Amino acid sequence: MILKPKQSWVCGVSCGCAFLMVYTYCVLHSSYQWNTKVHQNYDYEGNMTRIVLKQHLFSENVTREEEEECSYSRRSLSRLEANDTKYVNVVEVGQTRPPLFFNTKKKWNSTASIYTSWRRKRVELGLMSEEEYTTAKEVNRARQIRLQRACQKFSTSTANVFLDIMTHAKGNFYKLDGRYFLPQSPFATSFQVDWADEMMFCWQYKVGSTAWNALFAHRLNQTRVIRAKTFYDMREIMAVKKASDMKKALKFYRFMIVRHPFERLLSAYRDRIEDTTHRSWQREFFGPQILAVTRPQLKESEMKTSGSLSVIPTFSEFVRYLLETHMDKYDPHWAPFWKHCVPCAVSYHAIGKRETQAQDKRFILEESGLATKANLKILEENAHQGRGDTQKLMLKYFSTLKQSTLEKLYRRYEVDFYLFGYDVQPLLNELYSGRNVSFQSSFL
Repeated sequence: MILKPKQSWVCGVSCGCAFLMVYTYCVLHSSYQWNTKVHQNYDYEGNMTRIVLKQHLFSENVTREEEEECSYSRRSLSRLEANDTKYVNVVEVGQTRPPLFFNTKKKWNSTASIYTSWRRKRVELGLMSEEEYTTAKEVNRARQIRLQRACQKFSTSTANVFLDIMTHAKGNFYKLDGRYFLPQSPFATSFQVDWADEMMFCWQYKVGSTAWNALFAHRLNQTRVIRAKTFYDMREIMAVKKASDMKKALKFYRFMIVRHPFERLLSAYRDRIEDTTHRSWQREFFGPQILAVTRPQLKESEMKTSGSLSVIPTFSEFVRYLLETHMDKYDPHWAPFWKHCVPCAVSYHAIGKRETQAQDKRFILEESGLATKANLKILEENAHQGRGDTQKLMLKYFSTLKQSTLEKLYRRYEVDFYLFGYDVQPLLNELYSGRNVSFQSSFL
């Protein structure tokens, strides 16, 4: 049968779509298999901080081959522990029954993964009492366990443009074939390394990073930075230059700081976009882009006065821009924590929170061994204080958003809420009092 030109065109498009669907499934399936199998067979030599084992390894029906495979992973970890002279390594393996080769250095719980917890030998407490230290350690341990279990919900991946189009993810998490995928691509530029003290810090804006950079500037004797108070220059000074350096740094004490995602987002908007009392590169660069989305009829010449942006986007316009923009194009001031610090690919010994910064600062200094070397006053003196009542500001700005817009914004940052144990419900209760509004989690 000879097809007419129109029929040939329709047939070609149909075949092409079918091929793309099959190809997408194969790519995703192979990606999932890589994440569940290659990680468990990886020879752990210190350059990888987490080995994920398949859940079925922990059932009663474990074959001899699977038992040996699991044993091999543990032997690799033990070899690292034996060769490490600076840290005590505690290996935790999720399993439903005691292993045949039980080791007193290992602790067993109900999670389905292997990960390591580090602490410098012979820590001398200099800033906390033993009781305060124990309490802080328990809090940090709970955060690590929560993050570990939350990360098990996802298969890490590298999303491409085609997958973003298929899933409408725009760089966010996505769900295909009943599985959640979380793009995790570690960039060396996200990390700062103090080689002398063997610490690695994932810097992030609007969480108190300035104070930590001030501390590092004094530790590394960066007099120019200290005098000028250009502490963010430490990002370049402490930057990881080579892949081999990154491999070494992953053996150091690692920490990151987080904050309520919406509080941080509002802080970024007010400081980098709205506040015209100081110069802001973000306002001059992103301001016209935001207005191009929200006020397309406005000419660029009408946006600026004497070369500076004079039409300031509102918070609702800023949010609309975020919702219509690919996450990979976000500025670090409002990029999600999970994209910048990739906590499901790199494990952290400490997860500090802005809300408990007084305790967390001391704990990190104690755990890292800096408590007796660094000056805590530097951290306290360089900590930026918030302007105004946070709760009132949250209500003022977020009340300008429609409920549907707020939920879309929540979905954009939902992974951060989920990984680090933050809750959007208190804000919803204040905004929609008496209306019983809630946003159902995508992951429960």
